[in-house]
Amino acid sequence: MTRALVGLAALGAVAWTMPALVACGGVNEVVCEGRIEGNRCIIDPIEDTSTGTTDAAPPQDTSQPPKDTSQPPKDTSQPPKDVAVDTAPDPEWVCEPAFEATKPIGAACGRHCECETGYCYDEAYLGDFRFCTRECDGDCGKGANGLDNQCLNLNNSAFASYNLTLTWICQRGCVTLDDCAAYSGVYDSCGTGTNVTQWLNQTLATQSSCTILSEVK
Repeated sequence: MTRALVGLAALGAVAWTMPALVACGGVNEVVCEGRIEGNRCIIDPIEDTSTGTTDAAPPQDTSQPPKDTSQPPKDTSQPPKDVAVDTAPDPEWVCEPAFEATKPIGAACGRHCECETGYCYDEAYLGDFRFCTRECDGDCGKGANGLDNQCLNLNNSAFASYNLTLTWICQRGCVTLDDCAAYSGVYDSCGTGTNVTQWLNQTLATQSSCTILSEVK
């Protein structure tokens, strides 16, 4: 059987009229490879896949971000060195047990720990001579000889001149110099006059107390 084929004549649709079928000995037939509408053969265009384009996926970025090879700056600062702290005890409070807090008011002393009151006077009254005392609170008590200890008022012209910190202090009362000798041989007078204790011609107490004349005149 011989078949006449109708191929693609163009990309567009092709329509043609089918001729009459004739049979002579064999069978001659015209074949429509499209679709037949009435007496017409319609051939739809065939998608040209050889040139057809399809949106391609964007190329993948396979590059890598540059590595940060920089190093943070090293801390070259050094921690502060320990400052040596002087932990040595204050010598004013270091006494041998036999001398600790053993001396009464008026007794000569070299450091605070020796005094029963905890204070070895270290200001200007009586010069460099130090004696056990305390701040006067209106009553300084009695000494071992039964005499009243005297409350000395240092609030005079010497107070500012010598930069004193205590206004009133207690001192050993006396009647004669012998009352002072038991506390220190440095004392050379019982008061600075009859029943009076003075310093730089100003009265500290209206009673006599152990003193050093060369330091108060």
